[in-house]
Amino acid sequence: MYAPRRVHAQLSSTVGALMLM
Repeated sequence: MYAPRRVHAQLSSTVGALMLM
């Protein structure tokens, strides 16, 4: 299993990018 923190950070970054666009 991957580190939840890393996955959460990546998801948050993706969501932020989508919201900016």
